[in-house]
Amino acid sequence: PLMGRTMLLGTLFGVPQLTAAILAVATGRSPFFIPNDKREEGVAIRRQFCSWSDIVGELRAVMQFERLMKRKGSERFVQEWAEENFLNYQRLVLISRVKYQLLLDVQRSGCLDAAASEGLNPDEWGWDEEGEWGSEPGDDEEQQEDRQQEALETYQDSAGAIFESDDATGLEYNEWMDEIQSGPKEVRDEKLLIALLCAAFPANFACLPKPEDKQLCTSSASNATVTRTSVNYRKRQAGDESGSGASQLQGPSWWLYSDKRMFNGKLSLINTTLLSPWDVALFGGLRSRTVDDGRLLLDDWIEVEVELPTQEPLLRKLREEVRQAPVWMSIATSWDTVAAAAMKRSKALFTVLGAIVLGQEPDSAAIDFLRRWKLPEVEDGKALEAAFTEEDRLAIEESLIVKTMAELKVMLREMGQPVSGRKADLVLRCADALIYGKDGPPEDWGWLDVDGGNQPTEDKKKIAP
Repeated sequence: PLMGRTMLLGTLFGVPQLTAAILAVATGRSPFFIPNDKREEGVAIRRQFCSWSDIVGELRAVMQFERLMKRKGSERFVQEWAEENFLNYQRLVLISRVKYQLLLDVQRSGCLDAAASEGLNPDEWGWDEEGEWGSEPGDDEEQQEDRQQEALETYQDSAGAIFESDDATGLEYNEWMDEIQSGPKEVRDEKLLIALLCAAFPANFACLPKPEDKQLCTSSASNATVTRTSVNYRKRQAGDESGSGASQLQGPSWWLYSDKRMFNGKLSLINTTLLSPWDVALFGGLRSRTVDDGRLLLDDWIEVEVELPTQEPLLRKLREEVRQAPVWMSIATSWDTVAAAAMKRSKALFTVLGAIVLGQEPDSAAIDFLRRWKLPEVEDGKALEAAFTEEDRLAIEESLIVKTMAELKVMLREMGQPVSGRKADLVLRCADALIYGKDGPPEDWGWLDVDGGNQPTEDKKKIAP
């Protein structure tokens, strides 16, 4: 559930592909394979990818692997590159497949359109006999037909999705990969991905009180250590120049870990990542409550202290928004009118919040929308004003056509509409109710008479069934 919730949050923030990638990395086996006799050399290679996060380093390795697979088209070349960097080729392929499957799951739920996963299927990377992209070597006609059918089903399942693939707050996917290879390792989208990691592991936090301390505090122990193969492990020697994130700290610091294990009677933290205090305050904690002095307490051990009194209510409100947004998003896929209206607000809010996390200027149009927005209210005995227009009809009908007869009838009963007729009738009736409300289309549709006395206007032509 936490991973699914994080995937929805990543879609709201406009980075679904990168969210799927970092979740696939964080929840699977590390692509790095470092023999014990080459530990120092292997850790040094890992730090070249990232010096402050194991997970981000693995993510960058996966991104470079995918780029090489797509552009070189040579499995032997990529395998040699992986071996040089202490990477396991098969694990890299597996991570890419898990990432692709996560995107398909979001698309099939109706939250993301089919274009978001184009070109990301590892089984489609390679050259065909004519030197073109798009088919696996040795594919026969039946296998190619299966791939085309899968693509068609994905498109149908994601038709009318809440978010389109170009609804993004940060860098586009290809731009992000280009910047990894040619520019500095740290890119601005990573700040947002680290925040999303906290949502995926909301209870896995550790605190290092002082930079010189050797042990970290967690919710269950005060003597945890970082594994020796981590980029954040540092030698306890004078003049340490390891380049690890832990060796460059000033003051207390917070860390995220994906797992913890006992080695030789000591608690070790796996896959650690250096965090900012706001990452923990905004996305951390499975439980939260207010203590006697009014401060926020997360999981009964993390006390949140703010610099200004006005930040306390803001933090609580933002945490509530982050908690509720995936719920509204899930309901909105069924074309619930109130949820759809709330989803428009969440989309604008997360656009602003994502820009702030990334250090960008928030969109003024989104801010104006948030100031003017009001949640629709339903009075007893009155139908809710429709949140859709005729311009939305095509998207609505494409989303409804993939539903079963039983699902369509449930929606019609909830909207007070008849449930008789063929599937095409149910789809049309349901779309009319979503656009025009319980009363249906306007009465002046009587222009459809056989005598030809009334001619349709241009508008009526567009909405005629």
